[in-house]
Amino acid sequence: PDDKTANLATIRRFCREPAMKECQIACFPEMCVTRYSHVRNLSRKQIGSLSQIVADGPTTQSIAEFAKEYEFTTGDEIIEISNTGEYYNTYDIDQPNVRIDKRRKLNCFVSECKSSGDRCTVIERGLGIKLSVLICYINKLVENVRLTVLKGADIFLDTHQTGGVIH
Repeated sequence: PDDKTANLATIRRFCREPAMKECQIACFPEMCVTRYSHVRNLSRKQIGSLSQIVADGPTTQSIAEFAKEYEFTTGDEIIEISNTGEYYNTYDIDQPNVRIDKRRKLNCFVSECKSSGDRCTVIERGLGIKLSVLICYINKLVENVRLTVLKGADIFLDTHQTGGVIH
């Protein structure tokens, strides 16, 4: 928990695996950079110390570099601080062309210090593929899946804290 440097090193190690040479999307689990379960016990100040801006923050920039270097799309989740000072569990999609998209967790009830996102996002991944990120509990609410299908999603990244799955 909280060791971003060690967790980023683990993500890089996975990206370097020989089996990843054929990979097009590497989907890492929810809160993979700061870990998950202990966050509910943290104060607003402690959550703030783990947060960063998605596109410009050092974690997003590091993982975006992995996507570029290894030539596949990566997905990871961090604690985002918005420009209004709100905290979100935010999953970002980093593409080899350095495009970064984000998806805020809709039902963020892990901490009273965090806000919930307000929209289902569908992301263009190139090659005519559209994907959506379904973070944790929202996978159990069929309306969220239905909304992203209606928005044109072809692939769903299911990012439970225990591991990511592509559907």
